[in-house]
Amino acid sequence: MRAYINFADQFVVWIGRAFAWGIFILTAAVMYEVIMRYFFNAPTLWAFDFTIQMYGAVFMMGGASAMSTKTHVKADMYYNKLSEKGQAILDLVLFICFYAPGVFEVFQKFLDVSFVLKQENGLKE
Repeated sequence: MRAYINFADQFVVWIGRAFAWGIFILTAAVMYEVIMRYFFNAPTLWAFDFTIQMYGAVFMMGGASAMSTKTHVKADMYYNKLSEKGQAILDLVLFICFYAPGVFEVFQKFLDVSFVLKQENGLKE
């Protein structure tokens, strides 16, 4: 079990580092959209949608990585007073209450956008 936990922790850290590079992709997409919109008066819908979804992905994966490496900001004055088991239980409860619904919402929006794009292009489900 300990080997699985170590593997999962390392995997989450690796994923977090990979998504950290997404900031550069996000910055390039925003720059492209700004240049097209204000210099060429030719805004693009895809760049706007891409930046919103990319930001959501970077935010959610960064949160998971921060929780794994214990660099996430939290109310330490209460958290540190709990036992290690109490901290784990609180982390689990907060994950279920806040993080998991956020991931679900991002995934749901992705499905909504892909459905609309399929309908606009006349593709079948």
